[in-house]
Amino acid sequence: MTLRDLINEHAGSVFLNADHFAEGITHYPGGSAPSATITAAFFPEEKEDRDEERGDGYEIYARLEVADSVTITRKDKFTIGGRDWYVVSIGVAELGLLPIRIVNREQLRTTGNGRPRRHR
Repeated sequence: MTLRDLINEHAGSVFLNADHFAEGITHYPGGSAPSATITAAFFPEEKEDRDEERGDGYEIYARLEVADSVTITRKDKFTIGGRDWYVVSIGVAELGLLPIRIVNREQLRTTGNGRPRRHR
């Protein structure tokens, strides 16, 4: 067995182990109930302004790594840390892992004094 074979065989079990990188997240196939809990590694990216001129919100992007045996579509939704995330793109499976780019769109609301506050 070569080193590449060993990496291919064990990459998914290491990255998708809750004691290492992964966590249980709620997956909504097609974007709605019924849901299922799946194990995924979650890697947040930087915030990006959605509309700088109006200041109405921003988008947070992240990458999920799930087992390549999980079926994911562009209509799917995930709940992670109490926030809803939506599929932007689905990558090509490699080493037993399927990369998915997801987005959370945060809305900014104003308080009574006109100052923005985050809406959750």
